[in-house]
Amino acid sequence: MAGVTLIAVLVYFVGYLCSRFFPGSILTILQDLGFIALVVGAAYYLVKGYKWLKRLIFWKVRNKIIVSFAFVGIIPLVILVLVSSTVLVLILKRLSTFYVERELTLISEKLENGGARVVLAYYRARNPDKDLELIRSETVKNLERYPAGLKDAEVLVYELRPPVEEGEAEVFHLVDRISTHPEVDIRALEVAPDWLRDEFAGFTLVQNDVYFTSVHDVGDRYRLVSQLPFDDQVSGYLERRTSMELEIVPWNPVDNPSEFRAVQGRVRAAQGWFSVDWAHFVEPVDWETGAPRSHWSIVWSVPMVFLVEQSFAKGTEWFIVLIMLLLVTFVLVEIASLFVGVAIVRSITGSIDNIYRGAKNIQKGNFEFRIPTTGKDQLDAMADSFNNMSSSIINLMKQVSEREALEKELEIAKEVQIQLFPPRLPVIRRLEMAASCTPARQVSGDYYDFLWEDDSCLDVVFGDISGKGISAALLMASLQSSIRSGLTTLNEFSDQKTRMAIVVADVNRRLYQRSSPESYSTLVLGHFDAESLVFSYCNAGHHPPLIFSNGDVSGLTVGGTVVGLFENWAFEGGEVQLRQGDLALLFTDGVVEAENEEGGQFGTEKLIELVRSNSFLTAEDIQSLIVEQVFDWASGTEQADDITVLCMKVVE
Repeated sequence: MAGVTLIAVLVYFVGYLCSRFFPGSILTILQDLGFIALVVGAAYYLVKGYKWLKRLIFWKVRNKIIVSFAFVGIIPLVILVLVSSTVLVLILKRLSTFYVERELTLISEKLENGGARVVLAYYRARNPDKDLELIRSETVKNLERYPAGLKDAEVLVYELRPPVEEGEAEVFHLVDRISTHPEVDIRALEVAPDWLRDEFAGFTLVQNDVYFTSVHDVGDRYRLVSQLPFDDQVSGYLERRTSMELEIVPWNPVDNPSEFRAVQGRVRAAQGWFSVDWAHFVEPVDWETGAPRSHWSIVWSVPMVFLVEQSFAKGTEWFIVLIMLLLVTFVLVEIASLFVGVAIVRSITGSIDNIYRGAKNIQKGNFEFRIPTTGKDQLDAMADSFNNMSSSIINLMKQVSEREALEKELEIAKEVQIQLFPPRLPVIRRLEMAASCTPARQVSGDYYDFLWEDDSCLDVVFGDISGKGISAALLMASLQSSIRSGLTTLNEFSDQKTRMAIVVADVNRRLYQRSSPESYSTLVLGHFDAESLVFSYCNAGHHPPLIFSNGDVSGLTVGGTVVGLFENWAFEGGEVQLRQGDLALLFTDGVVEAENEEGGQFGTEKLIELVRSNSFLTAEDIQSLIVEQVFDWASGTEQADDITVLCMKVVE
């Protein structure tokens, strides 16, 4: 189609040149043919573009739902809001027009009533010698009754006089100007115009200024013209009565729209946001000719609350508040509905999109099976992606293989670690022993070991490696090697508590130099002498082993900090004298820190009470009882730490 379009452009261009340089030639028809071809091409591309745009927009299910939601919910809502707001604005503007017209009518009526009172007083006490004096006194009384803002009113008294020359008509001449503000200059004619022969009430235009004007006949001799300039005083009076801002504009918005809009903007800015802005057009009567004059507007801004009060009833501010609350509630509900709708759409399409993404991740496969699809929307595209999921199976098999290899390595590490624990408990005179280690994972970080040459003495090693898993197992192997080497080297050392402290210090230095900064271990080294029943020890930051002796409990705390954190730390050893029936209990933090479902820990006090109340049992029974009670306490929760217990009881 691109080639056809190019040919159409060339044909049209050739036809245009022929019509330009060879008018009347038959070749000029090429311009029309080219134009027709271009129209057809444009229609083709429009259809093509529509299909492309439709495919782009509606390919995703999310876009389909959003478009349907817009046509069903948003567009009708926008139309409803526009229609409602337009009707409300028209009603409010019409009410404001009625209200302003009423206020202007009231001012005109004040002028009319004042003139009527003068006329009435004139007829009640008619005295030709004092007519003018009576008119003046009654007029002054009426002017003094006017409220502030209307004090600029002035009354012109015209007297009918006979013609000067024969053939002339009688005319009214100005004989008096009455005002409570003499400084106010209301311009008037010395001779009343002919149109003032009839009574009148309305607006007049005197030298391009607008006045409220009222004309009354006072007998056959006088005309009473009451005039009030439509100035800032009148605007202030209306503002005090109605809380409105208004201004009279001597320009028609059609003739001078920019200046008219400037006045509208000034009035609106003075009033505020919650107000009704409108304009009323008047046609004052020209003072000299009596002809109507157009192009005058009264622009105002009325507070909405005041307008509702005057149009309905006093104290209806709640009505405006209610409308605003309903409007705000409506907007909030619509916003919430929009968010809920978007959330629902996202939840639906998100699920579909996730499946689609998952299928795309499987796309690396190479299976022969294919899902039949039509390829029109995203669901069909999802089916297409599932046709290539075999490669993900290969990846899954690879992951399973790697996991099995890792588990096999862990099994090997577990078997190696088992070899680090003593294969059997030593048999020492006058001592019962029982020990167990239950790892939280396949590989434990707790450690115990024994070294002995005969049944007269025993070296005990008990510790807790930082961390868990393979790293803890490797650190355990290194630690065991250092401890065994140190204990064997100092085997002939006579002072056992000093021997324990020296070995712990040497192990601490080696562990610090050969391991990472975050690697450390708590450690207890002890030596039991079957002859003297003295237990020498050094506690390097471990839970103090407990000594139960005749109902009393004491902890073995002499030693120092954990090994592996500080290179040159001074350790010291301690010793305790045991007696027949005494019990020594060594344990890791997995025992006392075991938690139940409520988060409560087993605790040292519960452990002491358990052992104290069962001290008559054998070492093996006590050790088994401790492990059993700990697991019963933590029943229903995952084991968080290794549980290791060593129980030694002095017997006969």
